[in-house]
Amino acid sequence: MSYSTKPLITAQGSLPAPQKWDQAGDQYRPFTGGAEIQNGFKVGAVSVGTTSAIELKAEASAMPNRRKMILRVSGNDAVYIGPTNTVNSTTGYPLLPGDKFDLTFDPMVAVPVYAIAASGSQIVRIFEVN
Repeated sequence: MSYSTKPLITAQGSLPAPQKWDQAGDQYRPFTGGAEIQNGFKVGAVSVGTTSAIELKAEASAMPNRRKMILRVSGNDAVYIGPTNTVNSTTGYPLLPGDKFDLTFDPMVAVPVYAIAASGSQIVRIFEVN
């Protein structure tokens, strides 16, 4: 049967829920998000301190042609992110413990992401996709 004749999944009665067509199952399936991997991915973790901002990257260097980065703070205090190594608690965007934050990039432009911790040493888990 054609996907156009199948009923859409709805949430809260009549609002369409995010979904993707599953050709093998001949039906719509809920779309829960995630990163579309085209050429590969890297996973890593960095320790972010309070004295100087550190560039967030899964390995020694940022993934070339990076399209997406997912960050998760697994420490016990906030981490602030920004586009330069001068980021601080006033200029940065706060990520709280347990927060997951998705960033999407133009793969043709290398954009660094820096972080500094509110206190102590905080671990940030990193997932990079190209």
